[in-house]
Amino acid sequence: MKFYKFQRGNATLLTLFVFAVAGLAVFGLFNVGQQTTGKVRLQTVSDAAAYSVGTVVARDLNFKAYTNRAMVANQIAIAQIVGLASWAQMFNRAATNLSYVATALSWIPVAGQIILTISRALERGSAIVNNAIDRAAPALVMAEEVLITALAEAQRAFHVVTVAMAKDTLSTVVEQSDSDIDTGALWSNAIFWGAFVRTWEGRQERYEAQRVGDNSRTGIDNRERTAEFRDVTKASGDRFVNGRTYSWLPAITIPFLLKIRMEKYGGSEMMPGRTPSNRNNYQWTAMDSVGIEIGTWRCGFSGCGFRSYDEVLPIGWGAAHALVTNSSYFNYQQYRRDRNLWGQGTWRLPITSSLGAAEEGNNNLRKTDGLRPFYDLKDKGRVADDYLNLQVLLFKRGDKMRTMATVAANNPNYVVAPGLNVEEKGGMAGNTMGALAKAGVYFYRPNEGDFIRPDRKREYGNLYNPYWQVRLMPTSNAERTAALAVAQF
Repeated sequence: MKFYKFQRGNATLLTLFVFAVAGLAVFGLFNVGQQTTGKVRLQTVSDAAAYSVGTVVARDLNFKAYTNRAMVANQIAIAQIVGLASWAQMFNRAATNLSYVATALSWIPVAGQIILTISRALERGSAIVNNAIDRAAPALVMAEEVLITALAEAQRAFHVVTVAMAKDTLSTVVEQSDSDIDTGALWSNAIFWGAFVRTWEGRQERYEAQRVGDNSRTGIDNRERTAEFRDVTKASGDRFVNGRTYSWLPAITIPFLLKIRMEKYGGSEMMPGRTPSNRNNYQWTAMDSVGIEIGTWRCGFSGCGFRSYDEVLPIGWGAAHALVTNSSYFNYQQYRRDRNLWGQGTWRLPITSSLGAAEEGNNNLRKTDGLRPFYDLKDKGRVADDYLNLQVLLFKRGDKMRTMATVAANNPNYVVAPGLNVEEKGGMAGNTMGALAKAGVYFYRPNEGDFIRPDRKREYGNLYNPYWQVRLMPTSNAERTAALAVAQF
């Protein structure tokens, strides 16, 4: 029978060593896992804060674009009201004058009486319509004026509120996402936020037509941007505003000799004010005229045809205005052919237009304030895709995260031997974790569907169309270096 000797003690030492190493590994993995989770969460909160603030800024720019467009639309509404009043006067005058002709022709059997009856009915009907429009137009212009003023003031109020809202959004997102994030450090390290607000405020301006009288840089900028707003407004007019020009009756042609036609001309124009102080405070004027023209058959280098139509008989005329001052706009009427004002009526029918100027030159429906203050981008020309960039730098102290050190610190019965403390000689730098996020506010108009431009051209950033958006962006090496510098304070 054999007896075996059992070794004692050596395996126990090895087991204890393995357990110690395993314990250190578990502690280390626990700390790494907690710190990684905390880093991801901190970065997520930083991204959410930057994106949320960027959304507020994009909303501010889009609100300005909406209200600018709304002011343009209401200016066009005033142009339509003024144009309708002018057209009604013209039609009433034409009906009255044609009734005189019908009276003179009433001796013609049957046909003369029919013409007279129709002309008198048109005269009475046009008078009723003209009187109704004359009564309603001033109130309608006043309503549009009130609405435009409200839109202009809403822009300014919303911008002030939005700046405060952006700050509140930043702190609210951070605090509600993780209350352990050091919001105090967020405001003390205001380098990024301050730079963003200065850029936000500095890249847009509130322009006023009343400030264009001087030749300073401010005056020149106001003059240029006010002219741009006027151009956008004029380009937004419909066919009734831009040109009420058409033929009233089919032309009577005598081959190779004469062509007689009754033409209607008219339109609403945005004209400058009369005094130097409101020269660029544009206002609406309208004129409508109808008359008989005769064209003669002529031959030239370009061929033969009816040319040189001349006015021979005024038929009807009318004018109406919504002026900054109560003076007549006809001090500025232009009969030059290259002006093409009021649907070319002033030079096509100069006699008729002169009659309208004499009778309706002071027909100011209501005194207006012209163009109101509005916001626009200060940058001239093409605006960069990434118009505004916001950086958010957040910090979280190491003692706010659940690691072995914080577990031991919060539990008096939990003691870690010095030899087993994995954080004894190292941990987070400065006992603080940081995360940097960057959001960009940019302009992009989709080039498909209902949003595509009719000319299919690319549209750059502006405050006339609400296509401002926000996106998260990668940070550059320089920005990360700056963040590290901020973290040292």
